[in-house]
Amino acid sequence: MSGEDYEGLNEYKQKRNLKKVDRLYNNIKKYNLLDRTLFLYQGSTVLIDNKFYYSAYKGTVRVKGKKIQYKIRSFKHFYDVFILGKRKERVENG
Repeated sequence: MSGEDYEGLNEYKQKRNLKKVDRLYNNIKKYNLLDRTLFLYQGSTVLIDNKFYYSAYKGTVRVKGKKIQYKIRSFKHFYDVFILGKRKERVENG
């Protein structure tokens, strides 16, 4: 690959990441969380309710004070599980 190919790839990655940040901002406005949100790292990571770190680039959520990161499907999934608390309880057989 030549240097021009890498420049094109970098441009593509930057545009893709900007789209993710824009999508995150639009979802925060949609679910009325704008006044409860602190934007970090040029908006790619947000702190919601001073409790949840949401990363737009990785699609992960981390609870403040914990090291475990949770992979999520979408912002709606994050909103349902973490904000509204609609977690499905696992049923153990036996």
